[in-house]
Amino acid sequence: MPPTKRQLFETYANASSASPPRSVSKRVKTTEKENDDESDGAQPAGATRTRPQKKTAELSEAAENENDDAGAAQAPEKISEQSEVTVQEDEADADADTSVSATTDDELTAREQHEAENAAQAKIVNDKMASPEGLEYRCMPRPWQDLRREWRDAAYNNATSESFDGESVEVGGAKEMERAQEESKRFLEKTPAEAPSWRWTVTNMANYLVNTYKDDAECRNPDNFGMYIYNDFAGYGLQEVIENQLVMFHEEFNKEDCDPHRLFVYMEAMAIWLFTSDMSHWTGLNDGARVSATMDIIGRCLLTSLNALERADLLEPGSKVKNIPMVLSMFLDFADDGEGTTAMHFDMDGNENPQTWPYFVVAYVNAHGIDIEGKGLYGIDSIADGYDDEEMAIFEEHEPGPDRWGFSAAFEAFATHWEVHAGQSNKYDIIAMEPEERMEYAFDHQDPLDTMDPDYLIH
Repeated sequence: MPPTKRQLFETYANASSASPPRSVSKRVKTTEKENDDESDGAQPAGATRTRPQKKTAELSEAAENENDDAGAAQAPEKISEQSEVTVQEDEADADADTSVSATTDDELTAREQHEAENAAQAKIVNDKMASPEGLEYRCMPRPWQDLRREWRDAAYNNATSESFDGESVEVGGAKEMERAQEESKRFLEKTPAEAPSWRWTVTNMANYLVNTYKDDAECRNPDNFGMYIYNDFAGYGLQEVIENQLVMFHEEFNKEDCDPHRLFVYMEAMAIWLFTSDMSHWTGLNDGARVSATMDIIGRCLLTSLNALERADLLEPGSKVKNIPMVLSMFLDFADDGEGTTAMHFDMDGNENPQTWPYFVVAYVNAHGIDIEGKGLYGIDSIADGYDDEEMAIFEEHEPGPDRWGFSAAFEAFATHWEVHAGQSNKYDIIAMEPEERMEYAFDHQDPLDTMDPDYLIH
């Protein structure tokens, strides 16, 4: 399914399911004959992919903790179809001109037809994301992960000493899920101006990027293809996805006409992706030094984007950047989750101390009166309080220049040491592998792509 038509992500996933996550297709065009033929094809072992509906696309969150989420079993609610409608007419016109002759060329395989059609549609999407339309905001569902936290908190508070064992507390039943879905539905057709009380908003560009990052992560997970390569392959695949995001941020930052708002959108997309994804494969990677160095660059990217917004007077109340509290709270939550891992083990100067960039994020919050408690994640105030004020003296010492946080030098050192190259890397992209290599690692020693619906061949 083309990225313009995809939904943001599944907000109310069946968290108790043990099935691996499904990938979203970027393609929708298949002939009737192809659909009939493909419906009979067997899925590879480990792949749990089902054909999407024509106007919606499913993307399951990674399997959640079964004990925590035993009560959540209702089907996911997805973001409004408004996002796809806004581009369908343009795409229909553009398809007539740019859709290649692959659909009538008998010499091309079904996959090659999808490849060619997707390339034409990708150009349309990229043009829209680069236009002012990409920076427009719309409402999105409240993330399931945030709802779960509130429900868990309520469950713990309501548990009696006789029934509470410290581990298994029912989180979110059918009634709670139904209420949450109905709440989101009331806002999904609205813009932030039409729903000022709804804190969950996203730019069109970030919406597209989040879907792209999720696709990129899925096609680097061998479990989705009935394959085993080695234990940390999926973790290094996530590392590659993150590094590709950092490269894009670096390229945007170095543009002569760098737009502070668009620079922040890359952090907006990263925040939503990190918050709504299972990153345990990455934080548990066997190369702790690389994870820690990457977390440092992520922090510098965030601070650099905040510095750019500050210099453009876009951190004040009423800014055209609508979701700063949400984005910052997601990063603070991610940093807090990483405190017990090697991800936050070394600070920004390479010393064996906890990384300090979350303190500077809170310093920005305090300096500009950003309502992170009222417009951020549930319970984020308790996390933010843990990073409050301790680094204010150092914060004030940093000169407010274009590269206040030394991002350029730090990124160049990072890229050199870890061999991160310009452009998008696909070393861990299973779909980009040679067929023989996939066959070598497949459980049945067959190429999983041969039996998969071409709609799910992401590239």
